[in-house]
Amino acid sequence: MDSAKTVKTGSRFVVASVAVAMAVASAGAHAILSINEPWVRAAADGRSAEVFMKLKSSDNATLIGVDSFAARTVAIRAPGGRRALAELALPANVLVEIKPDDVRVAMSGLVRRLKPGEHVPVTLIVRSTDGTQQKLYINAEVRRHSPTDDELNPHAHQHHGK
Repeated sequence: MDSAKTVKTGSRFVVASVAVAMAVASAGAHAILSINEPWVRAAADGRSAEVFMKLKSSDNATLIGVDSFAARTVAIRAPGGRRALAELALPANVLVEIKPDDVRVAMSGLVRRLKPGEHVPVTLIVRSTDGTQQKLYINAEVRRHSPTDDELNPHAHQHHGK
C-alpha cells in the first residue's frame, strides 16, 4: 500500500513523508515494514547517486539487497562508503536510518543523468527471520536535501533547488 503525506507550506506543496507499508508473511505472524522519506542525491558529475530513507519493521528483518534499473550497480555501503555491506539488520520497532555520512545505498554507473524532482524506482529485498524474502518497490525523489531538512529549513536551501 502506497501513501504520501503532503504538507502545504506557503504556495507550494512539499512531500514530507512517503510511507510504504508491506505485510511480510511469516509462519504465524505478519511483519509490517514502513519506509519513510526515500530520496536520492545525485553526484555533481551525474555518474553516481546515493539513496537515503528511514526504515522500521514491526519484527526482526534484514535488508539483504537493493536494486534499481537506473544504475548498473547498487550496493549497501558502510559509513565512509568504501566497504559494501552484504546486509543491514532491521531490529523490531527500531528506526533504521539510511542517511548521508552513515550507512547508505550507493548507485554507480547511472544510465542517465538524474534531475531534481523526478522519482527513481528502487527495489528493496528484505528477508524475515523465517527466511522468506519480499521485494518492496518504492520511488525515491531526486533532491539535494532530505524532506525533513527542507521542511525544517525552508529558506536555507532555496537557492540550490530541491
